[in-house]
Amino acid sequence: MAIILLIELYLTKGKTLIQENDRVVLVGVLALLLITVGSYLNFSYQTVREIAAEQPNNSYYENALTIKNLIPAAELDSVLGYSVPAGWFLKAEITPCYKYFTMQEWWGRYDPQVLIDTNKHLENDPPKWIVLNNDPQQNQTLYAVLAMKYELIAKDTVVSLYQLKNE
Repeated sequence: MAIILLIELYLTKGKTLIQENDRVVLVGVLALLLITVGSYLNFSYQTVREIAAEQPNNSYYENALTIKNLIPAAELDSVLGYSVPAGWFLKAEITPCYKYFTMQEWWGRYDPQVLIDTNKHLENDPPKWIVLNNDPQQNQTLYAVLAMKYELIAKDTVVSLYQLKNE
C-alpha cells in the first residue's frame, strides 16, 4: 500500500519528491519494503527447510496398506470411508466409491444433507466394506447400520475395517 501511495506522490509532485521534505517518506517506504522482503524471504526459507526436514509417516502408510490388503482386489470399488482423511485413500491406493467419501461428520456440521445422503446410502445400498475412523462419531445411524449389517474385520491405530455380512 505504501508503495502505491509513494507512486501516486511521485506522479503528483514529480521530481520534486526527491528534493523536498518528502525524502523522509521515500526513505521510510523503501525501508518498509526492504524489511518486508527480508521477512518474506526468511519465512520462505524456514518453511521450505521444515518441509524438507519432515519425514513421511511410514506407520500410517503401512497401516493403510495392511487394511487394504484385507480387502479382495475385486471389491476395492466398494469401500466407503467414514470420517477418514482423504489422504488415507491415497496411501491405500483405493478409489472411493461414493461422492461423500471423506470427513462426513465435518461436512455434516455445515451441510446436514451430507449425513442424510450418507445414511440413506448405508441403509439402501450398503458398500461391501467400510473403513471407519476410530474416533467416536456423532452419527448414530452409522453405528446402528454397522451393528446390524457389518462385522469388524480389523482395527489399527487410525481406522477400523468392517465387512458387509452375508445375508
